[in-house]
Amino acid sequence: MQVWLLNPFEATPADGSQRTFRMGHLKRQLVNRGHQVLWWTATFFHTTKEQRFARSVWREYDDGTRYRFLHCRPYRRNVSLRRLASHQDVADAFEAEAPKHPPPDLLVASFPSLALCDAAARYAATQSVPLVIDIRDLWPDAWVDMAPTPLRPMARLALAGFSRRAARVCRAADLILGINEEFVDWGVGLAGRDRRPEERSFPFGYDPAPPPDSELRSARAYWHDMGLGTRPDELIICFFGFFSRHFRFTPVIDAARALEAQGAPVRFVLCGEGDALSGVREASGGLSNLLLPGWADRAQIWSLMELSRAALAPYRSSSTFLASLPNKSIEYLAAGLPILTSLDGALRRLVEEHDCGVYYTDASSLQSCIGRLTQDTAAIERMSSHAVDLFGRQFLASNVYGTMADVLESAAHGQES
Repeated sequence: MQVWLLNPFEATPADGSQRTFRMGHLKRQLVNRGHQVLWWTATFFHTTKEQRFARSVWREYDDGTRYRFLHCRPYRRNVSLRRLASHQDVADAFEAEAPKHPPPDLLVASFPSLALCDAAARYAATQSVPLVIDIRDLWPDAWVDMAPTPLRPMARLALAGFSRRAARVCRAADLILGINEEFVDWGVGLAGRDRRPEERSFPFGYDPAPPPDSELRSARAYWHDMGLGTRPDELIICFFGFFSRHFRFTPVIDAARALEAQGAPVRFVLCGEGDALSGVREASGGLSNLLLPGWADRAQIWSLMELSRAALAPYRSSSTFLASLPNKSIEYLAAGLPILTSLDGALRRLVEEHDCGVYYTDASSLQSCIGRLTQDTAAIERMSSHAVDLFGRQFLASNVYGTMADVLESAAHGQES
């Protein structure tokens, strides 16, 4: 069958050595089953904030997948009017171009982008194409969470138009999937109907296959030059992500400062870029045990996780994340890294029930749990073993997205009948 995938955010083969995320894994499953895939995306790469191409282009890569890069304006801040305008550029370009091509057998759209999903809903309706919406974030509810508590009623009122748009998308969907049960129920609730038996949640999955040896050698040398891995007694704690208001870095910085004062053999390595990075740099100035190397590519991430003994998931416990298992937490599990998290809800339950990490509430509790880990290597080994076992049972990409592909094939065949 012919499948169109709509996702303007994830890495493509045009982006070099980047991690494969949800849509990329799903694409691989579909191609391996003999389906033809066209992936509609943006010329602007959300992760690096760079334009891939100066205009809309077609590209085809080794596995036969075709990509349509739709031109859009760039943006620097994730929370900005310019980002919304960029999303609308992609949606408008899709809506103008899609009818010029033979319609697919199935259309799968990542939610968000809200604008692109809305355009996909209109296209699917006019072309009688089955539409699957895969909910990964609760837009615009997530935006309301970002507002100070006293201003949230006003924010909800201001965003009412986006809420109506989200409801319109969910009503148009033939099938609603999501990264957890709560997100699926949220979408079905917006659609105003009962949940269908085939509407399921699929967590983020991860492929533990290593990068090429040549890339790993270079990445290992990169970290060695920064002084990492030179002390066998040092406890390295890593983080990868976009520095944004979704995270609480102040407790991490305060804990690092206290541990440095104690002379504890601990090093924090926080990788990434983002709006909040400058504030983290300023607040952590003078700390010798906290490293901010900037963005890390796939091989650098892999090799740093090899050096690390634990990993941070310092999320704020907003309603958007309480029900979620963030993508990076699954990656940590695959590497056998105990997770240190401030996120209450699903992630806290996971690490506590499976003994593969620690939940902390503030700098003092984070400092205490890290202090204990420096003295109890057996605990680290136990949690590491549990992490690897849990990953293999629940989050292996080939299993997660193989089952998801089964559901999509059934959705397309059901429409045919």
